Amino acid sequence: MSHHRVFLVLGMVLLLLATLPARAGVLPGASRLQEPLAGALFLTPVLPPGAGAFSLGWNAAGSLRDDRLSTALWNRYAGRRLEERDKRELLAELGSALTTRAEARLVLLEGAWNRPDGSRLGVALEHLASASQQLDVGLLETVLLGNDPTRALVVRQADLGGEVLQRLRLAWSRPLSADWAARLGLATLEGGLGLFVEQGSWLSRTRAFQARAEAPQGQVSACFEHVQESAGPGLGWGLDLGARGSLPLAGRSLSLHAALRGLPHLQVWRQVQRTTRSYELPATTVDATFDYEAFSVELLDSSWTRSAHDLHLSRRPGWLLGLDWETGRWRHSLLGEQLPEDARGAGLRRLSAASRWAIGIWYGRLELTGGAGRGPALGAEAGFAGRHWILALGGTGFAGLGAQSRGGQLGVECRWLLN
Repeated sequence: MSHHRVFLVLGMVLLLLATLPARAGVLPGASRLQEPLAGALFLTPVLPPGAGAFSLGWNAAGSLRDDRLSTALWNRYAGRRLEERDKRELLAELGSALTTRAEARLVLLEGAWNRPDGSRLGVALEHLASASQQLDVGLLETVLLGNDPTRALVVRQADLGGEVLQRLRLAWSRPLSADWAARLGLATLEGGLGLFVEQGSWLSRTRAFQARAEAPQGQVSACFEHVQESAGPGLGWGLDLGARGSLPLAGRSLSLHAALRGLPHLQVWRQVQRTTRSYELPATTVDATFDYEAFSVELLDSSWTRSAHDLHLSRRPGWLLGLDWETGRWRHSLLGEQLPEDARGAGLRRLSAASRWAIGIWYGRLELTGGAGRGPALGAEAGFAGRHWILALGGTGFAGLGAQSRGGQLGVECRWLLN
């Protein structure tokens, strides 16, 4: 295949999105667990290519991770008298911020249908929930090392966010013209379109945060402001676009995938409230003994909560570019993507590699992934694929090869194939 055709194929990532590629892994593997979206809906890999094949299933997944803290770290320092060297080593391990994230996804129904003309239809009804917090460790640095009297204490990072959604996904795909496939140097080419509508129950996010304390000799002055926005209920909708092509290579079939997810993705949240917590401490004398009453008299509290206009959000889209191929009993895949934006902010990028093998009705899958704001993670999945149903269990650990993330996630899927 000529170079310009290679670039045309790779350029599909600028055009498309949607659910994950036709990788042979079933739902709970590392890739599907790490990002709670209904991937692989209209390109569902578990359906055989035969006409009239139906699939119905449900699945659930949840994860909890902390980007720095761990039991080993706690045991190393807790209860000890810390020298300055210990304190600096601890701060170096914690990095610039402490981040904790929790996510859950429950798919009450996911179905797909292979039609005789080669097209596919899909539907999914899912519940999504996520929450995160991020705190600047500058405050902890002051607690451990003390504050330089000539320097101000400034904390810039402190974010809280979360959302709860119910989402309905509808998707359709079909083979594209053989002429289009030939122009790209592909044996086959399939394109798809997905529509999702969602109802939001709760949204919260930090709009602004700042904290500063000045400690000149013998006195202290400080200010603190945190603007938090919360809303509910909400309505939203979005589109997914995706394409998949096959390319004969050295006697094997190489599948290429490209997608744009959430283009556009619009939300309108109602019953919006904006809470501003604002405190200011004018220059106050500091005695050897802390006098709470003296500080409480000087502290100026101007916090308030008010209703705001409806919140109109335009979420940033995500993209996906991947490929997979077979060697004997093994099927391998490489995937690069940027996750769509959610309540925690702009999407993060991720790169993953996975291998799946099958022996009779049993199969297993291993995945190594990196990026998305954390160090490398290892995932595993095991399943049983009978003639008419599939059961799979999967999990991912975020401790592995890097020190940037601690925690894990688990998932389960059951699916019935109906002919």
